[in-house]
Amino acid sequence: MPAAFTRKRERTEAEVKEEILNLLHIHEKQWYGILRSKLPEHYVEDAFGQVSLRLIEVLDQVDARTIKNPTAYIWRMCQNIAIDRLRKAATEARALVRYAALPQPAVEDDYKVLADERQRQMTLMGFLSKVLTERQLVAYVLRHGHDEELTGQEIARALNISYSLARKELSVAQKAVDEALDDPEVNQRLRDLLDDGR
Repeated sequence: MPAAFTRKRERTEAEVKEEILNLLHIHEKQWYGILRSKLPEHYVEDAFGQVSLRLIEVLDQVDARTIKNPTAYIWRMCQNIAIDRLRKAATEARALVRYAALPQPAVEDDYKVLADERQRQMTLMGFLSKVLTERQLVAYVLRHGHDEELTGQEIARALNISYSLARKELSVAQKAVDEALDDPEVNQRLRDLLDDGR
């Protein structure tokens, strides 16, 4: 008579869900590393928070047992959230560029310091928009318009273009700005415009 066959117990959905969430926390350094490879440091903490929230949302909506490779699933989620964050930065930069082209409203004296700083930024954006294409300007703002610069690779991902094209756009933009500022008349006009806001 054949030996009794013992069947392995199927894990419950709750057990698999807990295992996947543990995987997120046990390998936290690995996920941070993936995010750091795609994003500037000041975005990484927020992006990891988004990964955690999105994973919890997914596990609340689907049977966790249907996720065949949880490590690959979390890896892909990190990649997607990093790309989403860079594209959001590009959208913000485009909004800034377009906002600079609009007439600026008068403000109350209580907000004068803030308004003066905004006016200087808009003056600079207006100047840049005269010497750069929109994509060059957005790339330039992504490179120089943040507390921490985006790298060429990050800008390429944000704009959904190749790294070589991003480098070219940044190079052309920097050259155009430098040439414009080398012209004493343009340089003085820009200084005058910026001084008017003070």
